[in-house]
Amino acid sequence: MGQTIDGKAVAAVVRAEVRERVVRLAARGIVPGLAAVLVGDDPASLVYVGNKEKACEQVGIRSLRHRLPASTSETELVALVRRLGHDADVHGILVQLPLPAPLRAQVVIEALAPEKDVDGLHPVNQGRLLAERLAADKSVAAVIGHLQSYVTVPAAAIYEMAGVVLLAPAATDVELTKR
Repeated sequence: MGQTIDGKAVAAVVRAEVRERVVRLAARGIVPGLAAVLVGDDPASLVYVGNKEKACEQVGIRSLRHRLPASTSETELVALVRRLGHDADVHGILVQLPLPAPLRAQVVIEALAPEKDVDGLHPVNQGRLLAERLAADKSVAAVIGHLQSYVTVPAAAIYEMAGVVLLAPAATDVELTKR
C-alpha cells in the first residue's frame, strides 16, 4: 500500500523554510550567493540554470550567473571556478554539465572549493558521501528524514522509492525517526 507524496506542497514548505533562514541570515548581514557557471548554449542547461535563478529569487538568495561562450578555454574556466571559490560573497557554486568539448568536466570539478560544491561532485565530497560522513544537511538520510516530517511513510519505503538499497533498513528507520 503506497502513499502519494504531493511534491509541490512539500516543495512549497521547503521553500518557505529556506526563505525564513535566508531572512535570518540577512538580518546578520549575510546574503547567501549561488554562482552558476554555464558554458555554451545547451538548451536544457539554459532552462536548468534559469530555473535555479528563479528558485534563488523566490527565497532571497543572490544568483550570480556566469555565462561563458563554448570557445572558453579550460584554463579560463578553471580560473573562474577557483576565483569564485575564494569569493566571500559566493556560498555555493554550480558548474552546469555537460561542458562543451574539449572541456573536461573532471578537471573543472576538481577546481571547485569542496565546501562550495553544491552538487557534491568534487572528489572530497564524493569520498565523504561514500564514507557516510557527509554533513547531515547534505546526506541522503537527512533528506529522507526531512521528507518523513511531511508524510507518514517509513524511511525504508522512501529509500526504496529513491532507488537506494539499504543494508539494514530497520536500523536506518530507528535512526531517522529520532527527532
